[in-house]
Amino acid sequence: ARLGVDERGVIRDPQAPVAKMAHKPVMKEKPRGMKDMGCYAVSVYTSEQQARLGVDSRGVKIDPAQPSPTKPGSAGKEKPQGTKDMGSYSVPVYTPEQQARLGVDERGVIRDPQAPVAKMAHKPVMKEKPRGMKDMGCYAVSVYTSEQQARLGVDSRGVKIDPAQPSPTKPGSAGKEKPQGTKDMGSYSVPVYTPEQQARLGVDE
Repeated sequence: ARLGVDERGVIRDPQAPVAKMAHKPVMKEKPRGMKDMGCYAVSVYTSEQQARLGVDSRGVKIDPAQPSPTKPGSAGKEKPQGTKDMGSYSVPVYTPEQQARLGVDERGVIRDPQAPVAKMAHKPVMKEKPRGMKDMGCYAVSVYTSEQQARLGVDSRGVKIDPAQPSPTKPGSAGKEKPQGTKDMGSYSVPVYTPEQQARLGVDE
C-alpha cells in the first residue's frame, strides 16, 4: 500500500482493474490412501472417501451434471488386455479385437476414420533377449552383457553397431584414459586431466 507495488514488488497500475482469482475449494479432509508411482508414492483419496465426498482420487470435486470427458469410441475405463514387448520391458496395449470394437489404437487413443494409416519403419527386433541389468537408481533396465555385445555386434541397448561407422570419439580426445587429477570446486571436487595428460593427449582439463 505504501510503495504502490504488489507482493512481488511490481509497480501496480492504479487504472488497472484488480483481478479476482477463482480459487479451487480446499478439501478439509486429508487423503487416506497411497498410490505407488514407481520411484515414489503420492497421497490419494480412497474409494470410500471418493464416494462419500464426491471427489476423484486427487480430491477434485466431481460435478454429477458434467458430461464425461470420454469421447465416443474411446476405450473408457476398459483396460488393455494385451502386452507389447519393448525389449527390456513390456507395456500394456489394446488387442486387435479391442481396437476394432472400441475404435482405438493399441494405446487406447481414438482413431480418426478419415486419417490415413501411417506405416512405421520399425527397427529390427533382436531375437535374443538381454541378460544383464543396469541400475538406474529407482528402477532397473535390462541390458545386453559385454559377451552378448561382442557376439551379436550390438551396444548395451541391442542396437546394431556398423563396423564401417567411424567412432564418435574425436581425434585428440582422451579416449578411455581416465583423468588423474582433481579440482576443488569448494563444496566438492571433480576429476580433471593433469597438465601432463593434457599435453600428451591434446585435451583440456
